[in-house]
Amino acid sequence: MLVLSRKNDEGITIMIDDKILKIKVLNIEGNAIKLGFEGPREFKIYREEVYESIMKENISATKVKDVSQVKKLFNKK
Repeated sequence: MLVLSRKNDEGITIMIDDKILKIKVLNIEGNAIKLGFEGPREFKIYREEVYESIMKENISATKVKDVSQVKKLFNKK
């Protein structure tokens, strides 16, 4: 893990292949930090708790309770 210290109005730039994501500290108030993200629309940026919820839902959706129902999908008529 890379750990960086940034002050108000300072940022970092992340380059992945030829795409650039800029992250800037917009405001610091108490123990809350407001961040701004600027990059290509195809970058998906989630709060960690939202991302974890999406991953749990995806895993849950792939679990099959009754294999016999899946087998019927592949039977030729």
